[in-house]
Amino acid sequence: MTDTGWIDECVSTLIGTMQHGMQVCQSGITAFGTRQVHERSAMDSALAARDSRRIVELKSLLEDIETEVEGLKSTQNAYAAMKDHVQSAAEGIKSGELGSFEVDPQALDEVKVELKRVRRVFKRLGIEFKIRPGLSPHSIRFVEAVVGLRLDNHTRAMWRLADGSGDDYWFLDGGESDPLWCTPCQFSSLSDSLLKLWSQGCISDESEGPPSDDEEDFGQEFEQYADPEIQPGILQHKLWFPIAQSTGITVLRFDAIPAMSGNYGQLIRFVHDPDSVSLVAKDFISFFRASNQVLESALQKDVAALRELLLR
Repeated sequence: MTDTGWIDECVSTLIGTMQHGMQVCQSGITAFGTRQVHERSAMDSALAARDSRRIVELKSLLEDIETEVEGLKSTQNAYAAMKDHVQSAAEGIKSGELGSFEVDPQALDEVKVELKRVRRVFKRLGIEFKIRPGLSPHSIRFVEAVVGLRLDNHTRAMWRLADGSGDDYWFLDGGESDPLWCTPCQFSSLSDSLLKLWSQGCISDESEGPPSDDEEDFGQEFEQYADPEIQPGILQHKLWFPIAQSTGITVLRFDAIPAMSGNYGQLIRFVHDPDSVSLVAKDFISFFRASNQVLESALQKDVAALRELLLR
């Protein structure tokens, strides 16, 4: 597929997602509008009957409905803004305004070394190592422009060599104490990373923090996983770009907004239910090397168990 063809396909998919989101929001707004009419009619009846208890109940319900409608409108506007942003970025890169980049030769070689380590383990396990064609620098710059960040040399090199691992698990997250007690993760394609970013609500300049203080268990869990290198009080942000994931519960993200003591491009781990964020590695290549060390240690410990883990 040509560079432009990839961009056209990506833009079409992304805009389709945005339009679907806008339609879902509109359906919700319409449904809540119908409820508002019904509950306001009930309110008129309660006022006529001077039913104070019913009036209080209906007033609270109408306020809740209004809050839901405002939330849907806000989300709908965010989808519309992102749709425009995607189209604008696509037009810019096609006209050459966004430019490209030269892949750093050293970073490319270092990532190739780590991919070969994964391939060797897969061969020992009797698992076919399938690698998707890599992306062009123009395609990578397109995604960077849409999101508003710059990936580091090694992360760029990784997508330059392979656009995701498909259904295969290339990474092992954790496992320092026991190489077989870890989380296998798939390397995401660049377009899938974009869709995951926006499907989780990271479609505007606003970040998502932890729930209210009355959810004490969550608050304690969130504090427990807090690291000084990571921006505090955030669970989702558009500049935490997904790189790898495990069944949607664990997502590894490129951190483009680290805390003062952190590193731009550090890898952080988002875990769902209970939601938490923690530091994984100072950068992608450090994580990849550590992952391969765990992979090779697991191979030495128990071939059958590792094969089962990667094929689950």
